[in-house]
Amino acid sequence: MKKRIALVAVLAFVLTMCVAFVGCSKKVDASQFLGTWTMTEGTVEGTEFTAADMELLKADGVTATITFDQNATFELAMPAADFSVSGTWTTGKTGLDMKDAIETSYTATLEDSVLTVSDASGENNIKFVQ
Repeated sequence: MKKRIALVAVLAFVLTMCVAFVGCSKKVDASQFLGTWTMTEGTVEGTEFTAADMELLKADGVTATITFDQNATFELAMPAADFSVSGTWTTGKTGLDMKDAIETSYTATLEDSVLTVSDASGENNIKFVQ
């Protein structure tokens, strides 16, 4: 009888740990990030771009977009300035972990349909909408 109780206790512990580890390792649903997003505001290299600034730029034909593809790549582009940065992404616990061609790391998070891309320093923090 004691062996049976011990076996049940061990099985319950193992089951509890499996559930706990599966819950802890859950990653974000990357499909929410796929597609092209347009910059609405942010700070880039110490320069702040407000929503009003972005509207003025848009009126002049200047936009910045970021596109996440299903093949785990991204491209940040500003065609009017002949500028683009590309790289790869992987799913993380809170968003997408991104690395560009020179191994600079960024994180993309999504809250209330607003995509925020930021670097580790926090100096670059850009918001996008679809």
